[in-house]
Amino acid sequence: MNRKLIADLLTRLGEKIASGLPLPDAIAQLEKDPFFSEIGAMIHRIHEGVKSGTPLSNCLAKAGFGYSVISAVSRAENQGDLDKRMPGIVALVGAEGELMVEAEAKKNENEAKIVERDNSGFEGKARDQLNDMIESGIEMNASDLHIIPTLGDAQVRFRIKGMLKDGGKVRRDALPALTAAVKTMCRMDVEERMMPQDGRFLIRVRGRECDIRVSIMPSVSGEKLTMRFLQPDKMVIGLDRVMAPEAVIALRKAMEIQNGLILVT
Repeated sequence: MNRKLIADLLTRLGEKIASGLPLPDAIAQLEKDPFFSEIGAMIHRIHEGVKSGTPLSNCLAKAGFGYSVISAVSRAENQGDLDKRMPGIVALVGAEGELMVEAEAKKNENEAKIVERDNSGFEGKARDQLNDMIESGIEMNASDLHIIPTLGDAQVRFRIKGMLKDGGKVRRDALPALTAAVKTMCRMDVEERMMPQDGRFLIRVRGRECDIRVSIMPSVSGEKLTMRFLQPDKMVIGLDRVMAPEAVIALRKAMEIQNGLILVT
């Protein structure tokens, strides 16, 4: 996405709001402006969201804007001074050096995919750490990735053949940015931290596509993330790939019994 065009869009939006134009009307005028025809579809989605009463920050998150911009817009909305803060928000577009998610129109609004890495800024580094964890999990044939907040650093766990394996740690001060990156990719509400949320996104690792289902659950120590890796080319697999050897033996013995019930929990 053209960052200069995005910066121009936010600048013009701030000017129109400062002139006293209501936010939905300001976005509607920008949607009709030929100068922004390249991103017209994105502006239209933002306009529809704002018209329905969705906060602008949430609409920008769904459109694929970076966490810094979304957070700044959310704070400005809460303070009621979006027009005054817009120049600083515009500066964040260049500082981030990227938009976290490709904002192309997709058949399924819950789908997204990680784009090129960028080490500029704290959010970019957090997203790179997320990429590394996902790639490691896929290469290890893990079924799930858990990021568990504690009073200190967050614990990372991979579920491999039903067993949880240690996957390192995420610094406590880096966890909010990492969580926000996941929410943005899943089209979740970035500002919601007190309610559970579910979503999904797509990622391609070394030519293999993986559908990742995400669940975020609030806890006393922070938000817990669970990601399930669904790889189409590995959907039909043997029991030995998902269960420990002793569990497979026990299951096969149970299946030989003529009567009874096997519970899978």
